[in-house]
Amino acid sequence: MPNITMLDIEALRKTKLRPYIDKCLEHRTGRVSHRLKEIIRVQLSRMASCVY
Repeated sequence: MPNITMLDIEALRKTKLRPYIDKCLEHRTGRVSHRLKEIIRVQLSRMASCVY
């Protein structure tokens, strides 16, 4: 079970992030493999000195 909840895209579109979100959705960016996500999680936890 993840500790982080998913963000609501429609709520984010009401912020100043709208152009970036629209561009990402248009180009279908953000889809990464599970392996790469795990590598990113480990790197971020190390940067934050977390014992992940």
